[in-house]
Amino acid sequence: MKRKILESMISFLILSTINIFGQSIKEFTIADSSIYPSFDFDKNGLIHAAWINVKDRQIYYSVMDKNGNIIVEPKKNEKSYWCSGTRIVTKNEKKIIVWTQGEGYVSTFNSWIWGQQSNLYNDSQKTTIEYNSVFYDSYRSGAFPAFINDTTYYVIWGGGGPNYSSAIWGQKQTTSLRPLGNNVVLSDSNDLNLILRHRMPTLLNIPDQKKYCVLWIDNREKNNNIYARFFDYQDRPLTSSFRINDKKGAGENIFYYSAKISSKNEIVITWCDVIEQRWNIFLKKIDSVGSTIIPSKLITDNQDNICEYPAVDLAIDEESNVAVAWEAYNKNQFSRIVIRGFDKNFNRIGEVNNMLSDSTHAYYYLCSIQFYNKNLYFRWSNTENMNPTVMMWIIPANLITSVQDYQQSNYQYNDNAYISISGIYPNPFNNSTTINFTLNENMQLQIKVYDLLGREVANLANGVYEAGKHDITFDASKLPSGIYFYNLITGSNSISKKMLLVK
Repeated sequence: MKRKILESMISFLILSTINIFGQSIKEFTIADSSIYPSFDFDKNGLIHAAWINVKDRQIYYSVMDKNGNIIVEPKKNEKSYWCSGTRIVTKNEKKIIVWTQGEGYVSTFNSWIWGQQSNLYNDSQKTTIEYNSVFYDSYRSGAFPAFINDTTYYVIWGGGGPNYSSAIWGQKQTTSLRPLGNNVVLSDSNDLNLILRHRMPTLLNIPDQKKYCVLWIDNREKNNNIYARFFDYQDRPLTSSFRINDKKGAGENIFYYSAKISSKNEIVITWCDVIEQRWNIFLKKIDSVGSTIIPSKLITDNQDNICEYPAVDLAIDEESNVAVAWEAYNKNQFSRIVIRGFDKNFNRIGEVNNMLSDSTHAYYYLCSIQFYNKNLYFRWSNTENMNPTVMMWIIPANLITSVQDYQQSNYQYNDNAYISISGIYPNPFNNSTTINFTLNENMQLQIKVYDLLGREVANLANGVYEAGKHDITFDASKLPSGIYFYNLITGSNSISKKMLLVK
């Protein structure tokens, strides 16, 4: 049952119920033609979602029940313009949505941190706020809100400002719309290189100790590492920044991480990195003063076939079990999502694998997960036919936290795939890169490149190519920095992969 609300490009759809080993997984669409989604549960267990519509690049938001049925129909923030990145949080009767205003992430334009504060279900009293009170032309991105208590919240972000080419900034605000002081600098290095980080920075509140932890990525050591720093509620540093990832050879390619805090005030962090020329996912646990509880642990291996620069997220349940989600490839190089479960000591206890259907033109990315009421809510973006759509699955938690590995085996692999990718080099790249591939026989071939909005930005090949090895150069000198997908198509076969343009 599809509902068209406000505009034809916005729809909510309860799609199907999928059975895995006799247990139901419900799937529904949060929004069509949308990117940069986020969601949170309120005190009544309702889902609050926010996203950016790809056609007008404005912020939209709505409320659903825990089964995906609409409670409050989608609305948009009329003051939002050319946005990227959304985050939504709720507390008692209030909800906060934050985003980056202006093209900052995908262009050379300046950008600013904006947000909307409103009541949970009635936005007649909504207020749009610009949080970076220091008006200084600069790149800004990664807006992240977090409530400190019932009436006070923080918004943090990365970007430039007076005396800082790049830093982690914060603004404390009350729900009565009163800023508490000026923007403050939370990082202790001004060489952070923040613009391309989707999940950075992060603020984790520890209310019973009246302090919080801020995490981010910077390249002070000439590669990308995750750092953390603790503060009291007066924004006084309790520690210097310290490095989270601690594996030898690590730090070259950390672009995504996720950090959450358990009911026991233990902080769990997951991230992706390249070690010995292979993409890996790691877990680590620290306590509320920064001491290591469990050192960095590798939780993937060669067989996982992880995507380049995979988005990762984690969720922690009431018993401190951990679920980690990431992007991977299947045998035919179609994208899929893996969710793997671990106990409180990071011992592997379950998995839902190959969940997403095999499609010739689909790419699944920017996954997000959260436990609620014995279920795991899994949100992802789907670029079926390069039309971005935000989807959600409701997964019984015991699929993730049982001792048996659960794998959905509905993939039909083609063992005679005609295309194989040797690689793309360099990646990340500046202005141009080369796609290397091999054909088993002479065939008609197309190679197209798409941006995160699903827009075609380049057509690199369209014709008959002979069997053998081929190199195709992608000139991106006129394109903005960001993530792009290249799609190789011949007949019914297709391969899509991710590449990163950094200028």
